Amino acid sequence: MSPDDQAVMRAIVREEVAAIVRTEVVIAITASEQRITNATTANLSDLREEIKGRFDRVDQRFDTTDRRLERVENQLYTLTLQTAGMGKSLTDAERLDSATAATLAAQQRAFDSMLARLKALEEKATKQQPPPTQQ
Repeated sequence: MSPDDQAVMRAIVREEVAAIVRTEVVIAITASEQRITNATTANLSDLREEIKGRFDRVDQRFDTTDRRLERVENQLYTLTLQTAGMGKSLTDAERLDSATAATLAAQQRAFDSMLARLKALEEKATKQQPPPTQQ
């Protein structure tokens, strides 16, 4: 083989080796890209499941809070009704207390008037009565 033939052969071998290396590099890069894609897809799936689980737990908390607020609302409504009833009872009690106080005051005035009349009658009777005789 002549040196020109060897140079051509070397050039062909270099091109073939370079092509093989390029092919191997492309295959390696493609494989790496595929592994990265698969890992990213798996990570995103895991992340999606984790986020979905957290949203489910938040939904459960909202439902629990909603039920609790409904109970609080019912209790506040009941307290409002009880307070209104107590206010009415107090108003009725105050009215009855005022009526009782007025009745007691009127009775006291009547007693005082009768007492004054009784004293006046006693004084009148003692003035009209002759003095007792001594024996």
